[in-house]
Amino acid sequence: MEFHDYVVTYFEAQDAIREWPELAVTLRRVAAGGPQVWKLPLQAAQAVGADLEGVLSAVGAAACAQIAITLIDDLLDEDPHGLHHEVGAGSAANLASAFQALGGQMLAEGGEDAETTRDLQASYARLLGGTAHGQFLDAQNPSDEAAYWQMVARKSATFYGETFYLGARLGGASAGTAEALRRLWGQYGVIIQIHDDLKDCLASPVEPDWLLGRLPLPILFASQVRHPQQARFEVLRKRPHDPAALEEAQRILLECGAVSYCLSEIWKRYEAARALLTDIPLARPERLAEMLDNTARPVQTLLQLTGAPEAEVAAVLAAGGAG
Repeated sequence: MEFHDYVVTYFEAQDAIREWPELAVTLRRVAAGGPQVWKLPLQAAQAVGADLEGVLSAVGAAACAQIAITLIDDLLDEDPHGLHHEVGAGSAANLASAFQALGGQMLAEGGEDAETTRDLQASYARLLGGTAHGQFLDAQNPSDEAAYWQMVARKSATFYGETFYLGARLGGASAGTAEALRRLWGQYGVIIQIHDDLKDCLASPVEPDWLLGRLPLPILFASQVRHPQQARFEVLRKRPHDPAALEEAQRILLECGAVSYCLSEIWKRYEAARALLTDIPLARPERLAEMLDNTARPVQTLLQLTGAPEAEVAAVLAAGGAG
């Protein structure tokens, strides 16, 4: 059975899913997209020598958190594809609350002893509280780099770090090893956030960050760091519905160093995470090493979304240290 089908089967055994049809519909809808973040607890468990059967409650909790976070994010971002357009904002908010609660219930029944169960529930509370804080900060639209990094630390680093902690602890890791994995995969979460920022800023057609006047890292850099096209960029980013303006603004992201800066931040965190991985006693570290390596490989596809010449792409990658 495929991973997501297996997880859905586990969910379907839960009373809340059987008693609330809209929860079941939402679950299957999200599962059909194959969200990779559901696998985070399993990846941590495999690294410490455990398997899926032993960490299903952590996988379920991660899935519940991801669904709830997505429902809330779509509301905050006014995402045109969000479920709230079909069921209403109130119903979407209630579904998010229900999934948050279901994740806690799964973990309450998943620990083998009272101490581990308390630890798992505390981690899940940190996951929900941290990402809620991060979503709050994100909705305020961080206006400088310090505020941006604070938001990412609370949102992305917390989600990835705590889901990894859940899988490691339920997989039998010591508290010390699980804590090290939490720090490691928190850095991974930051890397993924920067990748997502790049992808969204360079995509065509236009993504919500442009439409809502948001300041993800590339746009924040181009808006705040002095460069010859800074004033022009500020004019262009206020015209996101104009395809020509979007294309020119994206090219400025390349030319002013915003993309190179993002690549250098990815590379810096990759090197720190790789060094941390070597210090953690793991039964099977190779898969985590591969996942980290994948984040540091060149991101030509992101750059080529702007139609940049091949030589220009190569120069940007080299400047960012990711070539």
